[in-house]
Amino acid sequence: MAYQPKSYRKFLAGSVSAALVATAVGPVVASAASFSDVNPNDSHAANIEKLVEKGYIKGYEDGTFKPYNNVTRGQVAKIFARILKDNGFQVPADKKAFDDVPVDAKDQELVEAAAIVKAAGVMTGNEGKLNPNQTMTRQQMAKVLVEAFDLTKPADFTSKITDLDKADEWARDYIKTLEANGVTVVTEYNPKGTVTRAAFASFVVRALDAQEAAQAPKVVSVSAINAKTLKVALNKELTSLDGLTFTVKRGTTSVVLTAKLSEDKKSVELSSSTNLVPGDYTVTVTGGKFEEGKNTGTVTVEAQRIASIELKSTNLVLASGTTPTSGTVSYIVKDQYGTDVTKEAIAANITWTSSVGTASDDNQGVLTINKGSEIKVDDTVTVTGVDAATGKTVSATLKAVKAASLSSLTFGELKLPTNKTRVETGLATAADVLVDVKDQYGNTITDTTTIDNATQVVVSDPSVTTSWVTVDNKPALRLNTIGLSSAKKVTVTVVIRATGQTVQYTFDVVKPSEPAEVAATAPTTVIAAGDAAGTVVVPLTVKDQFGKELTLDEIAANAGGFTITSSNSSVLPSNALAIATTGDNKGKLVNTGAVAGTGKTVITITVNATGKSTSFELEAKAARQLTSVELPTDLATNLIQGSTTTTKLKYKDQYGADFDATGDVANHKIVLSVDKVSGDDAGLTVSPNGDVANESSLDTDDAITLTADATKKGSYTLTAKLVNTSTNEVVSQATKTINVVENSSSGITYSVEDIPTLYKAGADFGTANTVDNADVTAGYAKEIKITAKDANGNTYVIPSSAIVSVSVDNTNLADVAKIGTKYYIAAKDETITEDKTVTLTVVVNTKEGIQTINKQVKISKDALYATAVKLLDKPITDSTAKAVTSLTFNDIAAFRTGSTVYGYVVDQFGGTSLDFDANTTEYVTNVNGFTISSGDSVGLTGTTFGLTDADTSSTATAGATLRYVVVTNNGKTATIDVKVTN
Repeated sequence: MAYQPKSYRKFLAGSVSAALVATAVGPVVASAASFSDVNPNDSHAANIEKLVEKGYIKGYEDGTFKPYNNVTRGQVAKIFARILKDNGFQVPADKKAFDDVPVDAKDQELVEAAAIVKAAGVMTGNEGKLNPNQTMTRQQMAKVLVEAFDLTKPADFTSKITDLDKADEWARDYIKTLEANGVTVVTEYNPKGTVTRAAFASFVVRALDAQEAAQAPKVVSVSAINAKTLKVALNKELTSLDGLTFTVKRGTTSVVLTAKLSEDKKSVELSSSTNLVPGDYTVTVTGGKFEEGKNTGTVTVEAQRIASIELKSTNLVLASGTTPTSGTVSYIVKDQYGTDVTKEAIAANITWTSSVGTASDDNQGVLTINKGSEIKVDDTVTVTGVDAATGKTVSATLKAVKAASLSSLTFGELKLPTNKTRVETGLATAADVLVDVKDQYGNTITDTTTIDNATQVVVSDPSVTTSWVTVDNKPALRLNTIGLSSAKKVTVTVVIRATGQTVQYTFDVVKPSEPAEVAATAPTTVIAAGDAAGTVVVPLTVKDQFGKELTLDEIAANAGGFTITSSNSSVLPSNALAIATTGDNKGKLVNTGAVAGTGKTVITITVNATGKSTSFELEAKAARQLTSVELPTDLATNLIQGSTTTTKLKYKDQYGADFDATGDVANHKIVLSVDKVSGDDAGLTVSPNGDVANESSLDTDDAITLTADATKKGSYTLTAKLVNTSTNEVVSQATKTINVVENSSSGITYSVEDIPTLYKAGADFGTANTVDNADVTAGYAKEIKITAKDANGNTYVIPSSAIVSVSVDNTNLADVAKIGTKYYIAAKDETITEDKTVTLTVVVNTKEGIQTINKQVKISKDALYATAVKLLDKPITDSTAKAVTSLTFNDIAAFRTGSTVYGYVVDQFGGTSLDFDANTTEYVTNVNGFTISSGDSVGLTGTTFGLTDADTSSTATAGATLRYVVVTNNGKTATIDVKVTN
């Protein structure tokens, strides 16, 4: 063949990179790992491996590679010649290429290599010489790689290499091109230095990678591969269709087709559910690296037509009986694409004639000849079929043969149920085995009733049954293991009645995946006496009998397959430990009751099926105590006159963890105060002010309100003190300096505070689709607040009176309203099925004039789900409400009367519209001294918590205790400890 350098490079670009990932076609002399002098941890080892496996680089006879010997020009010539020959290039007839490589030289591989690389333009030599024994310099290597792989660089590329001036003038652009393509990344290239064999391997691989990355995909052709599908052939593989758009037009009419990447990844199939309408189709691919002018192709699609009709046999198989009057023969019809259309409408209009009687087909591939009188074996019948639309015909003389009977059966592919990888016990469809069934004439039998009548199935275990079914339009034997409970091999024997032949298939039936071994480690967080249920959380690693690690869902589903024990019940009793089956801790070990006391205990988790276990030690420290109080770090320190802001307190225990003040702390109080530092008196007020006995009322959002006077200004200190009321000692104190200022700062930038994601039907809790106070009370209407920052980064709270107007761009999705002195937004389209975004526009009156601020607000498509369950002593809207965690009744009669408790299920948006009864389950645990009769219950009825005991049959001894637990459908819990004194 003739060698043109550009043709060579184009071919190399399209083939060599693929060769590096394809099956080797060249001689493999060794693996890089087998060379005694190549360290597998060497940075070049992987690249040597790639080239050695393809036979492009070879080792030496002594088993070495000599990676740090310098590569010679002759070796480089051989490497590229091997690559070329591997991809179809032949040695030129005239092997004379360089003066110093005579054609009769002893090294004939070098002779051929020199001829190839010169003809290809990869190596052109110097003054007619190749100089094969000279070491290759780095600047010579740059030229070889750039020419071989047709690498280019941007016209405006700026090199960072500092020693380009040391390279010959002809080599500088080649070196810069390697740099532009990432083949070299050094700043000192050392142009006239040598290259080791190891480094050269890496340079070749990186050049291949660069060439592959630079090669843009393009459309090679578009063709119709069947009546419903176009095929777009590409010049290179695609990893996926992400980011690509396939636009299809028939003339000027747009056509919507479904795109699918083919298995070879070098073509895309565009399919329709119906036949394509005849016409000229143009496909244009956009996105990715497809370039205009190389991204389109056209094909003419013809109407589907019958191209051939074939009779599949020359035998007319007679019907059963002693004097058959009819017989059948199979046929197949194909269209112009070679697609079998026998059962399609296009094949329904074939006209059949017979030399005797009548001929008719079932449009399913079976032609029946009915003579009306006996047809004898060896009689002949001539049949002809004609498709009127195309004129295609078929004609044959058939010979009558005996009636068909099942003659052979072969088991084929095993098909398992979805999400199953083994044949398991306890399944109605444990497995299907496809079968290939033929009669004595070689015709395929697919009718399962015929197969059933012609066979007898015997199963080695009588608890396993079988049936003949159709799977993917093919007959199959189905295995039913509902009656089998243990793992075992099950052999099925099929007896062919007509011949007595037997065929067997053995199933290896296993039990479904179940826990076999478990591992766990002790929690690293502090555990303390009194910690509530759900605070001890231990992740588990569980493997089944096949060594597969179970998912959290699978662990939860098998929670009953473990036994969990605690060695010290005074710390945490065994019955207060379980694997969670719902909620955020699903599939993990959690405590279902409070930590009982201090000390150490060993927790052991045993897999019941295998007896394998894991243990860890858990230490419970002293009960948590409230030791410090904090103000939020993001509390605004500058309030514009007349503005308000809200905040809350944060509590910490002695271990530095957040402290839950839900039950308040005996003999403690919070004292809130504001003191002037400078400026006007009473310029800032706090509410509540002074002593607050209920700590829990101050650690929720908006619990504390700071109000700046409309006319005064100054600097003030907000102080929150945690005080021990028994000793009057200040246990902890937090302070924050707040400035009340005029809105006169220059360079202020205004913004809308972040608004939480909205519930899609948040405006429906009062008047439907209208934002009103009911939506605010329910927690779904969110306040719109304005803040500002000056040039120095100081943050200011802007009074709501500065807001002139508020609006949204899509009132079908959300709306706004002014309620009292504040503005709120809520969503109002419960039909959305995907998250939406609206733009909130707020017009603000500032010292700089009227300003318009926009804010994106997200609306969630999600339905409500529980994030917490609360039991309170007052309605949740009352800022003084606190959690009820314990109740003491004088006697059981008082318990029957009950106490006022408000139950709420809080959702992900902070709302409380989820019905308490419908979304929770109530039960009691840790019962001591109570006898609760069947039919009686403990729980909430409306807002009354107590014992439902109509016939007063339940009893309690003095000091009786129990724990009431309420759990949401997704595992959120709250508890009340109950005690009856007398």
